Amino acid sequence: TADGFTAEGALKIQVDKISEGKVSVTQKVKGQKTDWKVNAYFDSVQGDDLLALINKGTEENTAPAKKNTQADRTPIWSNNTGTAQLSVKHALLKGIQIESLGVKIDATNNEVTLSKIEGKFAGGSLAGGGKCVFQPTTSGGPYILTSQVSLNQFDFGIIATAFPALSEFIQGKGDATVTADGVGPNSEMLLEKLNLNLTLVSKDGRIQAFGNQNSVMSVGANKAGE
Repeated sequence: TADGFTAEGALKIQVDKISEGKVSVTQKVKGQKTDWKVNAYFDSVQGDDLLALINKGTEENTAPAKKNTQADRTPIWSNNTGTAQLSVKHALLKGIQIESLGVKIDATNNEVTLSKIEGKFAGGSLAGGGKCVFQPTTSGGPYILTSQVSLNQFDFGIIATAFPALSEFIQGKGDATVTADGVGPNSEMLLEKLNLNLTLVSKDGRIQAFGNQNSVMSVGANKAGE
């Protein structure tokens, strides 16, 4: 109807294996503004298959585009507000198990917030959040992005199984924190100017810069590497 709609149904994606779940969408329209409520639940997700689909789509759109440096006058989500929630019971990515993944995103007129990200990844606990604010008075803006995601007590060995080249560099368990922040005039430039920082702390394991236990760059238990 002109005031919006509600829809729900099953979703199945199959490339090599099957990813399946349920999605519900509610839209409410009031004047020029639209409010959304999206809920997606998946029993299982095959991450490698989804990456293959994304890569295929990227390869099909390889034509170079002229860089846009103009500042947006309105947010890219202009006139759209609402909430989106994703729940995944089990996922597999590069052989790494992901359990009980939960993600929640809230959008208001001038801000999009990653309100929640939680779950189990590589045996560790995943948590974090962030926000992107549209603030026209900001120098270099109007977009301001801040975010942080942490993974506590994950198993280096599980990561090394997915990336064998790392097996001689890391052992045991550790904590990782990734922060991302930036200011940009539009979404393209915001991503280009993004500052990423990774902090890795080994509490009962070993991080070695060159994979040799005798290396002067090795970091043992209760040490941190960045």
